[in-house]
Parts: sequence; C-alpha cells; structure tokens
Amino acid sequence: MSSPVATRSSATEALASGFIPGAGQLLQGRPIAAVIHFSAVVAYLVIGARVGVRYAVLSAFVWNCYSVVDAYRHRGD
Repeated sequence: MSSPVATRSSATEALASGFIPGAGQLLQGRPIAAVIHFSAVVAYLVIGARVGVRYAVLSAFVWNCYSVVDAYRHRGD
C-alpha cells in the first residue's frame, strides 16, 4: 500500500516559477537561485520603467522563461 505523502512534480514548481520568478526554485529548496531569478526580473522591470520599457520588459520576460525552464529541469537527486 502506498503512503499518502503528497509530492510536488517539477511541472508544479515550474508553474509556480511562471507566476513569481524564483518561486519554483524556492519550493525546490534552492534559495540562492530563487533570489537570483527574482532580483534579475525585478531589476529588468525597474530599469524598464526608468529608461526604456520595450527592451527591459523583453529581457525580464526572457529571464522569467528561463526561470520556468530551470525549475522544470532541476533534478533534486
């Protein structure tokens, strides 16, 4: 009989990282990676609001996509 322990899949962590950059890494127990992903996206958005929106928002979007891929591909071996 299997135990009723709930486990998160990498897809769940990637989805969490899609909404909040770095959330998936935080759920995986990688706080430094989470801080890097979150602060990079926030920095791009702040720079975009200050200087030029188009390229900074595009960079933030690309970094957020990378955060999702990183959360999905990470193996917690």
